[in-house]
Amino acid sequence: MRYALVSYRCRLSSAIRIIGSHAQVLVNGRSTEPPALTGSARGMKSAFLFLPLYFGLIIGFIGKSVEIGLVGAGFGMFFAFLVSGKANRGSLRWRRARATMAEIDAMNGAEFEAYVAERLRRAGWEVEFTPAVGDYGVDVIAQKDGQWAAIQCKRHGRPVGVAAVQQVVSGAAHHGCTRSIVISNQEFTSAAKQLAATHGCQLIGRSALQNWVPPPRRRAPAPNNRPRPAASKR
Repeated sequence: MRYALVSYRCRLSSAIRIIGSHAQVLVNGRSTEPPALTGSARGMKSAFLFLPLYFGLIIGFIGKSVEIGLVGAGFGMFFAFLVSGKANRGSLRWRRARATMAEIDAMNGAEFEAYVAERLRRAGWEVEFTPAVGDYGVDVIAQKDGQWAAIQCKRHGRPVGVAAVQQVVSGAAHHGCTRSIVISNQEFTSAAKQLAATHGCQLIGRSALQNWVPPPRRRAPAPNNRPRPAASKR
């Protein structure tokens, strides 16, 4: 009996080391956190993910069965990964929606489309992306209160020209949308504005986009730097 218990403990320790090392590599390889994540936060995240692993192995230790422990740990880790992935996606969407103009200017095309989609969701729109190939000049289709809008997202380094307006207007007709919109981090050329006015296409440029960006937080002045009330004159 004592020999069987010692043998089980050895196998259990080996299983913990092997699974723990492989799982740690998996987390590091699939991490979606920014590089600025501190070591303590990463450690807390790893502890949360692998707590079911050790809990399942402890159950197996009590039941004197490595197989039962591994099965329980596997189910626990699967559930923990699902919860962690959902939390990461929600955190990423929250950070994306609160991007500053400097962060928006640094985005690529796909990131800017995701930013626009998240802002629309927060405004009550139902959003779907068109296929990457054959989108007919439309990146996002949004629906709200029975209105369907075809949206083209332009993350540019210069003013947007007439081509974007032409594409989204024709794409809106193809997708059966009643509205066409071009959203950009830059302004639009005079020709683009004229063509948009002709076709009733809404243009949202940099000045309007800045209204989507939350204002920066203002720090309260330090106690020593606060203005003192003026002395009353007698």
